[in-house]
Amino acid sequence: MFANDVKNKISVSGYIVTSEKDKSGHIIQVALQTDDFVNYTIENDKFGQELLQMVSKRIVVSGNVINQDYNGNNILSVTQYKVIH
Repeated sequence: MFANDVKNKISVSGYIVTSEKDKSGHIIQVALQTDDFVNYTIENDKFGQELLQMVSKRIVVSGNVINQDYNGNNILSVTQYKVIH
């Protein structure tokens, strides 16, 4: 494991919010908004697809920050999550 990998691993909690919809109004991208209003765009992988169904749920996630989106938000690749509310 590289030292750089360790600093990119995070565990954070917040609410799943919609960050993008398609032309038909279907949610295609979500983000995790923390209590201090920091947004983490959720990568559209297996866990990302599951989290599309959890808008407005409070969760805690663990994962890796892999990049930044066009708005400057960190992109989070989720490795595990737990619904709190």
